[in-house]
Amino acid sequence: MSLSQTAVSIKVQAGEEGKIFGAVTNRDIVEALAAEGVVLDRRQVELAEPIKQIGVFSVPVRLHPDVEAAVKVYIIQQ
Repeated sequence: MSLSQTAVSIKVQAGEEGKIFGAVTNRDIVEALAAEGVVLDRRQVELAEPIKQIGVFSVPVRLHPDVEAAVKVYIIQQ
């Protein structure tokens, strides 16, 4: 399976309107990917800003200066 076909779910606590308590960062995404057997450095996950909403996000991952893939990240309520 290629990295662009990889999807991870991160469970969070959320309040009204899907706004989560805290934020999901590139470190959280790297940990979720590691649980799926994909080992990356957190600097490879190019998250413009921390995720603060429940939903599905396409997060760019820089594998090499010329190679980028996108990982689907599902932020779901616990």
